[in-house]
Amino acid sequence: MGNSDIRDKLWNDAKKVDFIIVDINHRSLEDRLSLILQEHLRNNRIDLSLIPLYNVDLTQSGKTLNFVIRKVDKLTCQYYIEGYKEDLWEPPVQGGEYHGNELGDFNALRPDFLYRDSEFITLIEGKLGADQTYPFKQNMAICAQYARYADWLISAKINKNIKIKNFIILTSRGFITKTTNKIPKEFREALDYNSRKSFVDGYFLIWEDIFAAYRHDN
Repeated sequence: MGNSDIRDKLWNDAKKVDFIIVDINHRSLEDRLSLILQEHLRNNRIDLSLIPLYNVDLTQSGKTLNFVIRKVDKLTCQYYIEGYKEDLWEPPVQGGEYHGNELGDFNALRPDFLYRDSEFITLIEGKLGADQTYPFKQNMAICAQYARYADWLISAKINKNIKIKNFIILTSRGFITKTTNKIPKEFREALDYNSRKSFVDGYFLIWEDIFAAYRHDN
């Protein structure tokens, strides 16, 4: 099954459970689903305690989404990382610095969701088959999209009091079970590099599990 087939199936699965309350006009399926999810969360139609989180190796973590998102009103969709342009999206890393030419617009990147309270910060990035935004001919584990989000989470600039930092990839079960898909491998490599996983907890979140936790009668 190709990427477009997986995306089409995901959209149809969402429709079957009445998750699609309105077909938001947006260029990408990731953004359309995220904006619809935001609306359902605001209206208490999603039971976060029923949505499992998977470890980076795709095993069950024993945790559910309410562990990393404790108050829905603190969740921001399409979060704009302001004030970090110089040290986050400026060119690739080499010898500890970002420099060179980019393939893709790093400055336009926005996590699909960001949650923050006094103790937790959780970044959720949607991936439905698209490649990471990455620096041209550079080691992706060092400085591609996942790496830079992880580095931003680790950064002390966020808030020194925040002890638990979570990085979640939101995708379809069809992509993480597809043998040729790069998402799990690249996510693991980004968190393994430079011991990022010692500071950031990585998880996978599956759209189909979100659909199963949707309560359309609320």
